[in-house]
Amino acid sequence: MANGLEDLEEKNKGKEKMTALKFKAWANFQGREDAEMLTEKSSSWSAAKASRGDYDDDE
Repeated sequence: MANGLEDLEEKNKGKEKMTALKFKAWANFQGREDAEMLTEKSSSWSAAKASRGDYDDDE
């Protein structure tokens, strides 16, 4: 039976390795998404409400 490292190597065979630069770009993207989500949550604005027209000024 293979150990976990052998399984992981087999799973990742043919995939390129994550470089420090790629990881930094990925982490920045994730951080930006999290910040946008938290801002949206704290302001009680949501894309769903916006698409329904809840924020339209038409009365």
